[in-house]
Amino acid sequence: MGQNDVWAPDMHAYNGRVWMYYSVSEFGYNSAIGLVSAPSVASGKWRDDGLVISSSGAQSYNAIDPDLFFDASGAPWLVFGSWFSGIYVTRLDPNSMKRSAND
Repeated sequence: MGQNDVWAPDMHAYNGRVWMYYSVSEFGYNSAIGLVSAPSVASGKWRDDGLVISSSGAQSYNAIDPDLFFDASGAPWLVFGSWFSGIYVTRLDPNSMKRSAND
């Protein structure tokens, strides 16, 4: 892997948009999960929704390998992490699809 690699896309349709999470990392240092969305995959009108979560080594987690899932009530959550720091879950705001202020 080189510097600033982008990988691990995870795409789901929800609330009238297609949301795609992805990992960006400077291997072994800084990592982040970003988000883009579009009205549909075929529209080609992708919007950069920005940073969802990041890590720099100061955090106990590694912000990579996103996986969106929905609980029994339909609320969105994001699972992320790695083999050396564990797997984490964070609640998402259903409008922005970023970390909830309540988490």
